[in-house]
Amino acid sequence: MGHISGWCQAAGLVTAMLTLPGLAAPLETGDFDRGQALYGNHCTACHDAAVHTRHSSLVQNRGDLQLYVSTWSFHAQLGWSREEIIDVTDYLDRSYYRFTGQP
Repeated sequence: MGHISGWCQAAGLVTAMLTLPGLAAPLETGDFDRGQALYGNHCTACHDAAVHTRHSSLVQNRGDLQLYVSTWSFHAQLGWSREEIIDVTDYLDRSYYRFTGQP
């Protein structure tokens, strides 16, 4: 039970961090190539394309996507900067989700 409680606290911390002025920029675009490299180096061990294309996705918009990227980067202790989170969000959005309508 302690693990779940710790996860909830971590998710709450990340959510709070994203809502601070200047940190939440869900429509900001990033460096696609860097996002692709970060995702490839740190996320594909656990995630394949199926996680982004399933019908029951919890991600409903780009803000949700950025929150999940931020939360998982924190959970995995990657130490990603705000810019790196935006880069990975941009890569995932443009590759799978297409919330911004970009190719």
